[in-house]
Amino acid sequence: MDKPTKPPRGTPKPGGKDIQSSSSQRERDDNYAHVLVNCRDNWRVIIGRTGGQWIIQKRSSGTNTGVWLGKCHCTLRKTLIDSCSRLGLLCDDVLAVLLELPDHVSGQPLPETPQDTTNSDQEDQS
Repeated sequence: MDKPTKPPRGTPKPGGKDIQSSSSQRERDDNYAHVLVNCRDNWRVIIGRTGGQWIIQKRSSGTNTGVWLGKCHCTLRKTLIDSCSRLGLLCDDVLAVLLELPDHVSGQPLPETPQDTTNSDQEDQS
């Protein structure tokens, strides 16, 4: 009997997450649960896992073997927008997401994201 294959992962859209794979609590993972917005050329903005900062990340490699690395850590929305601008990451979609953020990051611990249970036949991806 053949082992079931995993469905192909979708490409995240600006401001969205990949909803076809279960979420991770590790900031370096592609499917990190708290991605705010995907920017250009392997850049994204996330909420740090403790909820105390926003992090601008760059993928270490363009291949599947790379991980996400923090390049800038911000607690103020103005600083986050300025940093994204300096890095050339702002476009209308990204700016719209960032402008919706509060003036200061909350610092509240983030809730655990429940694992996707829509298909119980899939293997656990943790």
